[in-house]
Amino acid sequence: MHIVHTKNGMNLTDAKNVSDGIAVLGFFIDILDSVNTSQMASLSKLLQQVSVPGTKLSLNSSLSLDGLLANVSRTEYYRYLGSLTTPTCDEAVVWTVFKNPIYVPRTVVQAFTTSLNYNVSGNLEPMVNNFRPPQPLNGRQVQKSFNMSPSANSTVAPSTGSTVQSSGILCASLLLLYQGMASNVLC
Repeated sequence: MHIVHTKNGMNLTDAKNVSDGIAVLGFFIDILDSVNTSQMASLSKLLQQVSVPGTKLSLNSSLSLDGLLANVSRTEYYRYLGSLTTPTCDEAVVWTVFKNPIYVPRTVVQAFTTSLNYNVSGNLEPMVNNFRPPQPLNGRQVQKSFNMSPSANSTVAPSTGSTVQSSGILCASLLLLYQGMASNVLC
C-alpha cells in the first residue's frame, strides 16, 4: 500500500516537478485468511465506492490510518530517493518503505482484482498486474532506520542490485493522497 504526500502547498502536478516534492510511505501486505478489524471492514466498503478510475471519495472518521497501521513499527523503515511507480515515473519521490507488513484479509486483497478497474483505451479492465518491475538503484543509497541481525529475513541489496527482499507483497493499488487536511481515495 502506498500513502502519498505532497510537499506543503503543492498539488501532485506541481510536486512531480520538484526532486523531493512527493513523499511516499510504502507498506508490504501480508495476506491472512482472517483479519477482523473495523478498519479493514471500512477499507473494504471504500473500495466498492471507488471502482472506476477518477472516482474521488472524502474519507470520514470510519477509516483511521492509525488503525490500518496498528501492527507496523513506524520506526523501522528503509528510505531512498526515487520515482513514481506509474508513468511518467517522475524522479520526485522520497520513499519510506516500512519493514513490518500490514495484515489484510484475503477478501480485501481479492477486491483489488475483482472490484477495482482501470481505463485501457476507453475500456474498463480489472486491476491486475499493476506493478512496476524493480528498477536499478542507479547509484542511489538505501538507508535503514534500524539494525539488522545477520539472520534477518529482509535484506537490502548491494549497490549493484535493485531490490529489497521480503516475504510480503507490495500493493500499489491503493493510493491515499493527503493534501493538507483534505484527503481523497483515488483509484
